[in-house]
Amino acid sequence: DELTASPDESQAPLPSGDSAKVLTNEFNPATDPTGTSSRIESQAFTDTPADPPAFDYQAGLQRLGGNRRLYARLLGNFANHYADSSAEVEAAIDESDWKQAHSLIHALKGLAGNLGAMKVYDAAAELEGDVRAPEPDKALMRRKLAALERLLKQAIAAAHTLSGGEGAAKTRRSDPVPLVPKLARETATRLREAVSQGDMSVLSSVVSKLPPESYYAFRIRELSELLDLDGLEALADDMEHAAGTQT
Repeated sequence: DELTASPDESQAPLPSGDSAKVLTNEFNPATDPTGTSSRIESQAFTDTPADPPAFDYQAGLQRLGGNRRLYARLLGNFANHYADSSAEVEAAIDESDWKQAHSLIHALKGLAGNLGAMKVYDAAAELEGDVRAPEPDKALMRRKLAALERLLKQAIAAAHTLSGGEGAAKTRRSDPVPLVPKLARETATRLREAVSQGDMSVLSSVVSKLPPESYYAFRIRELSELLDLDGLEALADDMEHAAGTQT
């Protein structure tokens, strides 16, 4: 699979059936003289009439070069893969596993920012600072995590609606095909080399060495599409951490 969208992906034929209808209505308001798409977009992005939208649609789309199809797919991936993020962070906090907690929060923050979920981004950034404190305050972090979870649920609901069924099926972090420590460390090293050189082209080769159903293969593809170098760096940390906990 290619890791980056083709230049004309936004012009690719839409899928048939209901998914095509949803994507057409939500992402091509100019072709809808009735204004239905604008109402759908408003309903999907607005939490309550007084609240800011769950996503800054224009900002997220602009980060992806206006590629609506890619944006829909990444929103679907976000909805399918990040619904349990707060529970995973909470488990890491309970275990005082600050490195894992930071890795999870950093990944969520990066993807939320790239997709335009700025309320989630801001809440995750604040929690990330607390996790990196010299003496983390668990009680404070649990309160902030509860606030983050509420915002995340709103964003997940909006992303489900806006994705129109796009996005990969969920692959849980409890990976059914865990990487052996040697492969995890080698992959982490290659990710760091790609990040340091700013060379995303080598990631196809990196992914080809991993089981296709692996959580890490999915994440590398996702982060490379977003050109999220910080996210790839955090994923490398996560892989080395996981390798270190295996016996």
